[in-house]
Amino acid sequence: MNVWGKAQREGSQDVILGRYERGIRVPRVVYPDRGPHRDTVYFSIFGPTVIGTNEAIHHILDTRGVTITMPEARRNFEDDVTPEAARPLRERLAAFRARHLGRPLPQVRKPAFGRLGDILKPLRQVVRRVRPDREDAFLAFAADLERERIQEKADTLESEILRVLDGVRERVEEGLLPVRLVTQALNEERPEKDRVSDQKVGKRLRSLGFEKGQRTAEGATIKWDDEKLVRAMEAYGLRDSTHSAHSTSSTAPALDHDQADAECVECDESGQHTEGNGAHTPRPAHESDSGPNELASEPRHACYACGGTRFWRSTYSPWVCARCHPPGNRDLVAEWLEVGPNGEAEHQCEVLKPYRKPTMEKPTTAAGAALDA
Repeated sequence: MNVWGKAQREGSQDVILGRYERGIRVPRVVYPDRGPHRDTVYFSIFGPTVIGTNEAIHHILDTRGVTITMPEARRNFEDDVTPEAARPLRERLAAFRARHLGRPLPQVRKPAFGRLGDILKPLRQVVRRVRPDREDAFLAFAADLERERIQEKADTLESEILRVLDGVRERVEEGLLPVRLVTQALNEERPEKDRVSDQKVGKRLRSLGFEKGQRTAEGATIKWDDEKLVRAMEAYGLRDSTHSAHSTSSTAPALDHDQADAECVECDESGQHTEGNGAHTPRPAHESDSGPNELASEPRHACYACGGTRFWRSTYSPWVCARCHPPGNRDLVAEWLEVGPNGEAEHQCEVLKPYRKPTMEKPTTAAGAALDA
């Protein structure tokens, strides 16, 4: 089962990616008849999650958890796996929860840097509470995970760029390094079809933290910074780090949300449309005249906020971005629309069912916001 593929089809990536952090909420359009701002309900999605799949998971999902590859079994297991067989374990876990209810877990340092440390810290707290004699083994496990992730980063384009930067220090003039020099060094041994452009290299350099410099006769440049280069090389496993996750605590990383969660100043200044909480939609052509039975004009470009190209509408609302404003249920969708690169629109009609208002005033669980399979 391809879990990530199904999540993408159903528009529920944000639910899966946010499960590991307490306090995260995701928006779903549940009451389209109530109009802007009042049509959206926010659901708390925090909770322990185990995903079983026989497909390789997406690299973004891989950063939100601990991946354990199960080996092929070499013997037959005669006992069937049933809920009844797990009852003793559930009873013991319930007793453990009751015994420690209201008692805070021991304070520990993060066993790794970055998001991996955020994920593993609660596990280390539990290990210290339950089996403190196994904490050293757990720390060795965390170190192996961190080493594996660094090795994976060592095979990326960013890692190649950092190696090139380390070898062209002498080409820096007046604190500036031409991006073209980096591109030429990267493309020296690459076949024609695999060569990269100056624009692509420039974007990757900025993502690594290097600032854009003044344009010279050799084209675009970056401002040289030895300290940033050393830090980046340590992060990609190209140099031994002088810091330890056990001696310094790392700050919690910012989540890579697919939608904004705050007001967008640029959109306010440019007059682009926003629904008030950072979730943007294309500005309808006749927004002030649009009513329950009057549809606004179709979008002809990607969403201003997230760049998404898929939109949907109900009988109560104009076209909205499916990523910024995902529908709470497929029964709410009258029609889907996919915007092409040249502004062409491809309609994907749904069989519109009579809309029934939810019986609950406000759903209280994340399950109520999941899309029907």
